[in-house]
Amino acid sequence: MGLSIVLLSPNPPDCVSFGPRQLASTLRLLGHRVSIVFLRGSVKRNQFDASFVYRYPDTLVDDVLAICRDADVVGVSFMSLYYDRGVQLTRAVQERLGKPVIWGGTHPSLRPETSIRIADYVCVGEGEIAFAEWLSRKESGGDLTTVPGIWARTRDAVVDNGEAPEVPDLEALPWPDMDTEGHFVDDADHIVPMSTEMMYRVLPRLPHFDGEQRIGVRIMATRGCPHKCTYCASSAQTRMRRRSAESTIQHLEWLVARYPFLGAIYEFDDTFFATKPEWLEEFATKYEQRVGLPWHCQTSPSTLTRPKLDRLVKSGLVYCEMGVQSGSDEVKKLFQRTETEPQVRRAAELLHEYWAAGKLVAPRYHVITDVPWESSESVQQTINLLLSLPRPFTLAIGSLCLFPGTALNDRARAEGLLVDEINQVYRKPFLKPEPNLLNFLIAASALDWVPKGALVAMAKPDFLARFGNGDGSAPNTLSRTLHGAIRWLDKVPRAASAARHGDVERFRMKFAQPA
Repeated sequence: MGLSIVLLSPNPPDCVSFGPRQLASTLRLLGHRVSIVFLRGSVKRNQFDASFVYRYPDTLVDDVLAICRDADVVGVSFMSLYYDRGVQLTRAVQERLGKPVIWGGTHPSLRPETSIRIADYVCVGEGEIAFAEWLSRKESGGDLTTVPGIWARTRDAVVDNGEAPEVPDLEALPWPDMDTEGHFVDDADHIVPMSTEMMYRVLPRLPHFDGEQRIGVRIMATRGCPHKCTYCASSAQTRMRRRSAESTIQHLEWLVARYPFLGAIYEFDDTFFATKPEWLEEFATKYEQRVGLPWHCQTSPSTLTRPKLDRLVKSGLVYCEMGVQSGSDEVKKLFQRTETEPQVRRAAELLHEYWAAGKLVAPRYHVITDVPWESSESVQQTINLLLSLPRPFTLAIGSLCLFPGTALNDRARAEGLLVDEINQVYRKPFLKPEPNLLNFLIAASALDWVPKGALVAMAKPDFLARFGNGDGSAPNTLSRTLHGAIRWLDKVPRAASAARHGDVERFRMKFAQPA
């Protein structure tokens, strides 16, 4: 007969939620009835002083509880940056419905010791095998406190059942459930059934040529990452595994048929260009023949090569994001990033060459700021590197977040730099770098309408000493003003592009208050 399961997923605005979607499809094959409640929201309101704590409105929580009322099992899956939301939902289910709650996902897997203080059960690691066993025991009246990988909290103690068994072969799993049936999503301050119309609204807008943005969908053919960066939670998780190229293409064919409004695909693997050449060739050939939409991926300076880029562009690749992170050898060593500055320059020049030939949209480079072990001189090396790269490009700037399970989190704890993980990590404004002058120069390096000469002059020590209150690393009135101005001024050409292409929803989002 199966059980009724509701999975609550505090997640980014595009409702990607790979984990809950994968569980839904896997558990449905076992005869269970699964609903996912997608609770969208960014983390852009967070503040450096942790003065903002996100809470869902009462009307939305009431709707969630109504959906959970008749469920046999309620699960909550979330990342560390959505911790407060996961706790709020869990407390509501426990206190108002009297139901036990099981946690899963990235955060509970990396912090099971603290998670089990709130949740009644915690799945540590991959959930497909462990959660299925736990549900089987629940359905048959078995012992729920001894399932490998599922920690339990009893009246007397916490039962540590270790880490869940890893799925040995991703091909054994169905693809994540990307349909709408049985699922729900927040809309304003209420929960509504997920629908094709809502998918149209929530799926991301992906960059295309001439400032156009197309509705796209993200997929991942892999688990794990070949890199072992010390700041990334992926380095603390699973080994790298990959689905077959044929299976990946079949999933994409289903998505394109199910959602005819799709205009692009984002193959969201951490470093797509690290894939073996045979897989890439099979994927590119079949994608070109059977899918045909423009597509995006992520790469790294050490894996990007001309032969791979040639082949993938021929198949329809139009956009690449690339991790640069820092221009400082000292910081790259701290991050365990192995690429050299010449590799970064070579990769950027290659992407620029394809942009100039009209084959790629201008790339996006990832940069990390606010590193507690970094000197202002080191930040200036990053600024100098970015100013030397050929424009145009955009930047994805992240303020270093000391995620649980990472080497940098461990080091910060040992050195006394991290003493309050909830406020310093879970509530950190990850997408909003500290508004100092050095970070302004990083952000401005990507803006075509800001002359490079002006930025070079501002990056000089005498300017930073005079207007940056020393070395430019501390926020002041000037730096805050510049950060505020650049955020709004950068929205203007994007909003104009949205209006030019008739994308009303994208235009509205450019000036909407982030949730």
